[in-house]
Amino acid sequence: MLSPDKLTPRIDPSRDTGNEADFIDFDKLIAIARRQWRMVAACGFAFAILGIVYVLTSVPVYTADTSVLIDRSDSQVINQLAAFGQMDDDEGTVLSQVELLKSDTIAYAVVDKLKLVDNPEFMGPKSSLFSVSTLKSFMNFRSWFADDAAVAPDPEMRRRGAAETVAGNIDVERVGRSYVLDVSYTAQSPDLARDIAAAIADVYLVDKLNSKYEATRRAGQWLQERIEELRQQALDTDLAVQKFRSEHGLVEAGSGTLISEQQLSEINTQLINAQAETAKAEARYARVKSIIDAKQTDAIVTDVLDSSISNDLRKKYLEASKLETEIEARLGPDHVQAVRLRAEMEEYKRLMFDELNRIAESYQSELQVAKSRENSLRDSVTQATGVAASAGETQVQLRELERTRDTYKNLYQSFLTRYQEAIQQQSFPITAARIITTAETPTKPSAPKRALVVAFAMFVGCAFGSGVAAFREFRDRFFRTGDDVRDVLDVESLGVMPLIENNVDDPTLVDPSNPRSIARGGKTTTYVEEHPLSAFAETLRSAKIAIDLSAADQRCKVIGVVSSLPGEGKSTTSINFAKLLAMQ
Repeated sequence: MLSPDKLTPRIDPSRDTGNEADFIDFDKLIAIARRQWRMVAACGFAFAILGIVYVLTSVPVYTADTSVLIDRSDSQVINQLAAFGQMDDDEGTVLSQVELLKSDTIAYAVVDKLKLVDNPEFMGPKSSLFSVSTLKSFMNFRSWFADDAAVAPDPEMRRRGAAETVAGNIDVERVGRSYVLDVSYTAQSPDLARDIAAAIADVYLVDKLNSKYEATRRAGQWLQERIEELRQQALDTDLAVQKFRSEHGLVEAGSGTLISEQQLSEINTQLINAQAETAKAEARYARVKSIIDAKQTDAIVTDVLDSSISNDLRKKYLEASKLETEIEARLGPDHVQAVRLRAEMEEYKRLMFDELNRIAESYQSELQVAKSRENSLRDSVTQATGVAASAGETQVQLRELERTRDTYKNLYQSFLTRYQEAIQQQSFPITAARIITTAETPTKPSAPKRALVVAFAMFVGCAFGSGVAAFREFRDRFFRTGDDVRDVLDVESLGVMPLIENNVDDPTLVDPSNPRSIARGGKTTTYVEEHPLSAFAETLRSAKIAIDLSAADQRCKVIGVVSSLPGEGKSTTSINFAKLLAMQ
């Protein structure tokens, strides 16, 4: 390329630099691909070779599958025999079972059940060159400096290593949204994969059974201890209730009623009856008193009717009255017999009232007794009311003690029932899971997928090669087109001069793979004369026109040709440019 001394920078106004990032320049991408395809192809080929080596050296492994169903049957028998307080399996429970199958507990149980520590096929070294274990051992820098005469691992370490191997090769997945767990195990032997997969399912069921048994046993022990505490607390509270009753005289008469309350109720009843008797006695006494005061001989009183003396006197009085009336009617009122009969009648009347007075006195005596009894009962009611009120206040504390006693008593009965249920449930071998698909011997290896591995290796190689090619393009410091010159230096490019070599006398020395190398015959010093229509000559003509336009007012023009490094063609360019000027 030529750049005269006074050639001013020029930016093409038609070129919109602000939108260069808005579109992809496919021409540049194609040019980059043409330049870097060898690097991408080489990396892809190298990684493909590595993939083929891995496929050929890797040991095939086999995967055996088994399926476990977390049973959610609503059978009443199972629900009755299942552990108390058991909750339905939800999504969190299913995911917990997945983690349980992957846990060290299952792995150790499988190792112990199948005696994998003593199985040379399981504990043998893995022969794959690119296996994970080989890479791990290679990355273990401590093993590089370890003593060759190291002590062999003890049985516990071997057991731990076997359990880690089992846990690392277990894969558990939930089938959709169901309660089915797909358990798979991968091993180098199909029979070993089948046996371990089946053992995982069996050990899982046994572990669930043992866990339920252990939980029930621990619950039974806790319940037994709690029952002893509740029994003692129930006895203490019951004793406190009885002691409180005896100290405060709160003796029950039956059906939860205190004697003081029962006595108060009975005395109230007696007082009511006594008041009724008093009223009755007072009414009878008043009736007799009114008869005596009114001198009524024909008045009827119940006790008079029942008295034989009163009846006889009344009978005699009536007979005398009848006889006196007859004599008075025949002989006149002043007759001696009439007078005598009237005197007898007065005597009978006096005797009759005397008898009424005695009856009235008996009524008065009964009235006094009834009033005295009523007063006595009223005093008893007042005293019993005070006692009942005091007992009522004390009963507040008594009821609190009784509630505490009843609470501990109910808790004791409830825990005793639960304890009996827990003891019974220890003997029921029922689990909430079962195997629905048994493990079978796999007929073909599950890994490696040869075609997939090689294709993936080629893809990774191509990606790596593309990265290397992009890095090379980023680090590229050459101008390849005139646009590169304008973009980087912000000056107008005059053209590109192809490479010419002075080796036409020996055509075998010409590099045919270099598209910029020209070997059409002739010498380099006369190339512009022999090839006036070449790109070389056109570039020199463009330089001449640019020089003429930029220095039109100068009569004497001196043109300098320089280069960054020696041997880049300054002399050849100067000679050919001078000849071009002379030709024109």
